[in-house]
Amino acid sequence: MSAYYEVDIEVTNFKKGNQKKIVKAINEGADWDKNHQYVADEGINIVRTLTLYGGTGEEEFAEEIRDKVFTANGESCDIEVKMTCLEDLPYNTYSFSKEEKNYEN
Repeated sequence: MSAYYEVDIEVTNFKKGNQKKIVKAINEGADWDKNHQYVADEGINIVRTLTLYGGTGEEEFAEEIRDKVFTANGESCDIEVKMTCLEDLPYNTYSFSKEEKNYEN
């Protein structure tokens, strides 16, 4: 079973100069659709969409990201991984018919 997600990853309090290593580690081996990436001295924010396959759960995926970041950084740092399943989001539908009589030009 698979599920389509938006993943928002924020990394802060990492070793100075490790931004490129961390970004490369996060992106490596993942089947990401490229969306947004912000990299600065004070933090990294990456927003991507992807499909989780083969029974990989959200927490397991987040832990994989944590492990990649810690390894690239050479020590632990602050990481927040927000995952939103995009398959069953609530939505509103608005329909308009050409037969509506309330429209005046």
